[in-house]
Amino acid sequence: MEAEAALLLVRKAFVNVIYHRWERGARRWGPQARKKPNHADLVGALTEALIVIDKTGLEELRLLVHCLKHNSEDARRLYVLRRGHLHKVKYGGTRLVDASKILAMLDGNKDARRQVDEVVLLRKAASWLYEQERRLIGPGGVLHSLLELEEVIFGMRCKQAVKYAIVTDGRQRPVRFYEMRELHGTFNLRNICWKTEK
Repeated sequence: MEAEAALLLVRKAFVNVIYHRWERGARRWGPQARKKPNHADLVGALTEALIVIDKTGLEELRLLVHCLKHNSEDARRLYVLRRGHLHKVKYGGTRLVDASKILAMLDGNKDARRQVDEVVLLRKAASWLYEQERRLIGPGGVLHSLLELEEVIFGMRCKQAVKYAIVTDGRQRPVRFYEMRELHGTFNLRNICWKTEK
């Protein structure tokens, strides 16, 4: 048992050393605009300097190091989320999908599936850019969510029956409910706490 614990400690240290060694090297290889550059600064500087790096692998390593350093349940959840299930929504551009991509996806081509998913699941009109939305996408079926729902904001046209169904869903954890209201005489909106009798 002690040998396993020691081996785990060595593995953790090794991962930390690899990442910090990369950080130090990256500071020397590319010009830095800031005195204490963060991960994104380092990756950007190396990309500008035309130094080829594995951005996906480095991001995975950075998240793993963060998880090991902070050693908390929140850090572990964040690591799992960012490891391929949590995606940034892309704003603007086209939502058209080539039929050839769909055919390739149906034939098992993973790259085609990624491209189709990006257009269908992760694209919104540019006017929604202010949201900076992330979408959690995982395998189908009933799964335990890594995220906890904290609040629901009902739109102005949301029907009372829909609000009631959501509020009375039997959730054990307290959730705050709001509804959007138009501020009289303006184009502005604000969310108002929705009183429930639950």
